[in-house]
Order: sequence, then structure tokens, then C-alpha cells
Amino acid sequence: MRVLVTGGAGFIGSSLVKELLKKNEVVVLDDLSNGKRENIPKKIEFIKGSITNRGIVEKAVEGCEYIFHEAAQISVEESIKHPRKTWDVNIRGTRIVLDSALRGGVKKVVLASSAAVYGNNQNIPLKESEEIKPISFYGETKKMNELDAGKYYEQGLRTTCLRYFNVYGPGQDEDSPYSGVISKFIGSTLKGKRPVVYGDGEQTRDFVFVKDVVKANLLAMERGDGKIYNIGTGKGISVNELVKVIDKVTGKKIKAEYKEEKKGDIRHSVADVKKAKEELGFEAEYSIEKGIRETIEWFKKN
Repeated sequence: MRVLVTGGAGFIGSSLVKELLKKNEVVVLDDLSNGKRENIPKKIEFIKGSITNRGIVEKAVEGCEYIFHEAAQISVEESIKHPRKTWDVNIRGTRIVLDSALRGGVKKVVLASSAAVYGNNQNIPLKESEEIKPISFYGETKKMNELDAGKYYEQGLRTTCLRYFNVYGPGQDEDSPYSGVISKFIGSTLKGKRPVVYGDGEQTRDFVFVKDVVKANLLAMERGDGKIYNIGTGKGISVNELVKVIDKVTGKKIKAEYKEEKKGDIRHSVADVKKAKEELGFEAEYSIEKGIRETIEWFKKN
């Protein structure tokens, strides 16, 4: 089976590619603005280009039965500084992917959405039925992606949207401006530097290991048509507690450095994962400590 992964050279996309390769022929479309060519095996078909280029997208889609749409401008801060660029990539680009899939006879598109669509909703844990009120432009673009996926589903294209919570794991670049807090904390700690916490550190997050996210995508290939699912662990941890877990696993005792809270940051974000469990059969296997241990081992080797 031939499968396309947009953004397949990025952190989540490349992890998905490696798993898909076990049973499928995989095509990767990536402009390498965030991803790295070395993240994907040389033996697979790689197309360098943007999802905003219809001709390139249509070429990538040819002969594919499934599409995993991971390509996006993923930085909240970047979306505030450059909203037009974020709109162009995340909204126009996604519409091109969906339209090309419909015209190209693709069986299904699984789209990466985000918990950012919930905004500062304090009804924790967050259910998919909660009102959507994103507070960042990035979150707004993901909201539009979900709406567009629904419209194309009505036209006959099977779609499923997965709302990722805070994804981490091996392969996440600590030096990238798009990198997650766990990779930055681990990188700093292993170097003997103080990890930087923005705000008071009492904000909570649902950190989900990348291998669990990959598993959710594979389950969504044949389930959950026309629906939206939270992909997380259902368990929250404060940033301050996260620093303690990393200290415990690394054996280092480095005090965090606190700086002013970032604009657009959400205070609390924890997933209700009941719907994903019941309908997709998805349940996260990695605890935060197990996931951090595996991530630290990768950092040490790389």
C-alpha cells in the first residue's frame, strides 16, 4: 500500500514514517523548513516542497491510498509574529492537501490537529465536545483545519482529526525553535545548564510520548471516520513536577531558571481520552517517567 506523509521529515512525521515503512510504501513531502532530510531513510521516495504548492502536492498524492497530514507551522510564538505565513501554510496548505486527496481518489486523510484549539478552557480534563476558543493564531488555524476536514468528509473524503496534546520523545531537536519543553529541559540538564521555565511553573500539561501518537495515527487509518479525537494520556503534570522527574532520571539536581510567561501560553491542558479509547481503541502505553527515560537514552546516544 502506498502512503503519503506530509511533514515526514519532522519529529512526529519521521517517527510515523519509520513505523509505516514496516508494511507500506511511503512517500514523504516536506519543505525542510523544520524537518531534516536525515530524519527519513534514503530508500523511500522524498519530495522536497511545500504543501502550499498545488502542483507538488498533486504529484505527491498520485497513487496514494492514505495521507497522514503532519506538515504545519507549529510554533505559537511564530504564529503571533507572522500570522499571514501561518495562515498560508496551515489553512491554505491543508485545503490543498484535502482537495488533492479528494480529486486523487485517496481513501482517507488523517490530520494532525492540536489541543491549542481549546484555548484556556478550565473544564479539565478536556472533552472533544467542549467549546472551541483558541487564544493563539496557531490554535485558530487548527480549528479551521478541523472544519475543513469536516466539509471534505461531507463531499466523500474519509477524514479523522487527532488533537495532539504535548508530544515528546526521541528525535525531538532541543535546538529547534519549535522544540517541546521536555527536549529543551533534557538538553539543558544533561549539559549541566539550568532549564528555563516560563511563568511560575504551575501550569499543567498532558505529555504524550511520540510512539503513542504514532499508534493513534495507525488506528485512525480504519476507524473514526468524520470524527475528532484527543490524543494524550489523560494525566496532567505541572512544569515544576516535570523538572523534578527529569532530575530524578538523570541523577542531576539543577534548579530551574524562571522567566516571564510567554504570550499565548495556556494555563492548564489535560485530555479526556475516553472517546479515543472507546472508538479508536487507543490508550497511551508510556508513563511520563518511562517516556522520559527512553528520551534521555536517545539524547545520550545522539
